[in-house]
Amino acid sequence: MDAAAFAFPTEPLDRGLSQKSQVILGVTWTFFALALLCLFLRFYLTRKFRRPFTPDDWVMLLALALHTLFQVFLTLNCIAGFGYEMQTMTIQQIVDMGKWAWATVPLNLLANLASRVSITLLLVHIFSVRTWFKRLIITKTALLTTLGLANFIFIFFQASPFPASWDFRIPAKWRLSHEPHNILIFTELILFILSDFIDGMLPALLVWKLHMPLRQKLLLMIMMAGTLITMGIAIGRAAIVSDSLNKSTDASAKDGMNPAKVYVIFGVTSLLASVEISLLIILGSGPKLRVISKLSVFDKISSSVASVFSRLWPGTQLSVSKSGSYPDEGASDVELNKVGAVPFPEHPGGRYSSFVQHERHGMTPQHSKENQMDHITVTESYAVTHDRSPKQTNTQV
Repeated sequence: MDAAAFAFPTEPLDRGLSQKSQVILGVTWTFFALALLCLFLRFYLTRKFRRPFTPDDWVMLLALALHTLFQVFLTLNCIAGFGYEMQTMTIQQIVDMGKWAWATVPLNLLANLASRVSITLLLVHIFSVRTWFKRLIITKTALLTTLGLANFIFIFFQASPFPASWDFRIPAKWRLSHEPHNILIFTELILFILSDFIDGMLPALLVWKLHMPLRQKLLLMIMMAGTLITMGIAIGRAAIVSDSLNKSTDASAKDGMNPAKVYVIFGVTSLLASVEISLLIILGSGPKLRVISKLSVFDKISSSVASVFSRLWPGTQLSVSKSGSYPDEGASDVELNKVGAVPFPEHPGGRYSSFVQHERHGMTPQHSKENQMDHITVTESYAVTHDRSPKQTNTQV
């Protein structure tokens, strides 16, 4: 059964969006709005606290820009008539729907890659001490990017002339088989699954080495555990793609006229792909949003929550961090390099051991400790200041 077997209407029907399109757009635009909000807060807080923008910020901004275009083209595809049976659509509507559906594929691919590259850059900064982990995530990201670019090139050169990729009215001089494209996508999705596991599970095991309070460690671990959701989405997409790996061109053409098959092959996969990118942007921005606790409004909310808990459970005390109590919030994300670190006893009334880096000018760690002990100032949280002035002899704790 092909397009020639149908008597297509000559005028489009005035019926608005299909129910399937409404579901897809409702879900995808909701997650997109959350991703947009997180990235806005990420840049706003960075600028407000006068912290420098880093490459992962700009790469994630690029990912959001590509994701925006993806959402626009997905919306245009739904407006063209996605969700309705082909027999009820005009030829031009079918061509338009195919054109916008084709345009979403490379944009989804690039947005997904850009968001993962941004997360890799952030993890490299956080776990800069773990050489083996840095090499692992850089290698897998380089492999993902290489396969993604190969897939991107294949999409643009799958038919000649170029519009024949989506317009069945144009006779193609040559057309590549769909099998290499499906294999590339399937391989890419398998790597996405492995990437989500590496980016989420391994850092969660290493996060206890981070220079931050327990509550912030738990928050970071929860955000990293969110990659289990994106991993599940990638598994679902891989399952759908795998169903088309062994199909012939004739079978694929028949599926293209089956509204149920079209909804699964394009509709469900587009919904999952959009939600996946939005979650990657949200999860990748999470560690940068922790400075929101330094805002005064956050103190008021925290105090209110603590008050509610104390009323519900008398005797319960919640630790509420005041704004500015962590003088270098960004540095607390970086894992401590224990090479050359000199340990000092826990200061009275404190909860954390402190370390100070000594310079190697012919001094042994023990000698450095003995001569510098009286010139160490340990402030609340983690700020450790070493004063080399011989005039100051008291230890302030």
